[in-house]
Amino acid sequence: MKNNSITSYQFFSTMFLSTLAYMLFIDNTATVFQLLYILLALGINILFISFYRGKRNLITNIIINLYFIVISALSVAKLSQYMHVVLKSGPYWAIILLILISAYFCSYKGLEPLARASQITLFFVFIFLLYIFISPFSTVKMDFSRINTHLYTNFLPILILFLPSFSYVALNENIMDCKKSPLFIYSVIEFAVLGLSVFFSSFLNAYYPMDVITKNVKYGIFKGGDCLYLTIITISVLYIISIGCQSATVNHRKYKLKNAVFIGITGVATAFVLLFI
Repeated sequence: MKNNSITSYQFFSTMFLSTLAYMLFIDNTATVFQLLYILLALGINILFISFYRGKRNLITNIIINLYFIVISALSVAKLSQYMHVVLKSGPYWAIILLILISAYFCSYKGLEPLARASQITLFFVFIFLLYIFISPFSTVKMDFSRINTHLYTNFLPILILFLPSFSYVALNENIMDCKKSPLFIYSVIEFAVLGLSVFFSSFLNAYYPMDVITKNVKYGIFKGGDCLYLTIITISVLYIISIGCQSATVNHRKYKLKNAVFIGITGVATAFVLLFI
């Protein structure tokens, strides 16, 4: 397919936007122990991307497709649950359908337009994140006796942090350069954003601590960053599904049909996930 060549910077901008969905899974079990998992996952990504020289085969194709179906279904289910419970939106099926249809159109034109759009979107997401993360230093009570230091045993959300490695296997032939500097920039910023999210959330006994934090944002006449938070996590989930579509179908002449199949399977998997989370 034409227009599927991307740069390293475009690749890692899409990775950053996608992995922000991890914030959706931060709940009242948030513990600073998660910081170690985040750091470990980023370290594995750096090592894997730096030394991977293989090519896709049948086995890797199956693993990649399964991985993206699982994390896409997890992310869509968690986002729809968040919107239904916190924002009183619903029903579930309507939210899921809207997310999946939006994701299909995001992936409709192929990989390069999706990656190019990520660099523009990233600028606004950074502004939103800066707005959100300055406030907790004054709104969250830094009582270190309340910080959660228990062992974190929910490993499913951590799968999202390995998205760069899986995507690199699927899309490395489409990356025009082999620059490693974007990888390290991505890793530092990723750890800072997710680390702050986990750190502040570990002080709060709330099922959606990030929602509590963002609602307490206040600067001058502007109050509340929950709409910005919803925008960020929605963009992230859309990018996860879209990157999943591209990873499964990149360079295939019938990619639009295959994208629809991938999203259809994701929708079915999401329904099953909602029965258990």
